[in-house]
Formats: sequence, structure tokens, C-alpha cells
Amino acid sequence: MTILNNYYTVPIIVLRDKNLSKGAKLLFIEIYNTSDRDNNGDYEDYCSKRNKYLAELLNVSSSSIKLWLRQLKNSNFIKIELIYEENSKELIERRIIINNGGI
Repeated sequence: MTILNNYYTVPIIVLRDKNLSKGAKLLFIEIYNTSDRDNNGDYEDYCSKRNKYLAELLNVSSSSIKLWLRQLKNSNFIKIELIYEENSKELIERRIIINNGGI
């Protein structure tokens, strides 16, 4: 996906997937967009934004984000990786990874 003159192009396989809601397709675009840079401007290959942030960005509820993430995961467009504190169940970070094999 690339940005051209403040527009996004979307992989046609994502756009035409009948199992995805329009909201899930928009969320995919935001995940891809926020995967490019972290807060320091360094490149990342994943999105670590929280559901609350994504919900505010798209002006929807956190429950909508959860539903759309599930749709994207079930359609094999994303993978979700949970990073825990070593020898603990404390969650440090959630990584939403674009599954390039799925697109």
C-alpha cells in the first residue's frame, strides 16, 4: 500500500474480500499506515497502537475495533503477537503484523 497525494491505495484482495466489513477494511489501512514509523521515527514492521487509539482515530467504539481485528485475523490479513514480561504473564506490548502472505 502506498500513499499518493494524501490518498492510500489498498490491495485489491483486501478491498474485494466479502468477509470483511467496510470498517475492517478502513482499520487495515490504519494498521498499515501506523506500521511505518514509531514515535522516534524509526521503521517498524508492526502496529503497536492500542484499541482505544485506533477507535478514536476512526471515531468508533473499542468493541468495533476488536470485531474488525478478528475479521482481519480470520481472513489471514494480519497476525497478532503478544509480548509478555519474561517469566511473567504481564503483557508488555501487542503487535499487529500485516501478513504479507495473505495479501
